[in-house]
Amino acid sequence: MTDTQPLTDELVTMVLHQVSLTKYRPLQPDERDWLRLTLERTFAEMRRLRAISTAAYGFADEMGDYCSPHGVAADYAQRLRERLNDAKEK
Repeated sequence: MTDTQPLTDELVTMVLHQVSLTKYRPLQPDERDWLRLTLERTFAEMRRLRAISTAAYGFADEMGDYCSPHGVAADYAQRLRERLNDAKEK
């Protein structure tokens, strides 16, 4: 699934099917609705966080090219990239 691809019924159905198998009984309609909503919110949050990460990396790339005394902007840009990379690894 890509960042911009919407949550498809097929994906939700696959997850619902797997959950049904692990619970040893079919999901009730309210459980299916809850799971669908939870999945939609989770994927929406993932897309939001990826957009924030992309913007932060873009800003660091842009800031790295700024002309500043003693190369401070480039240093800050590198530190920002390092922090973003560290956060990805956690």
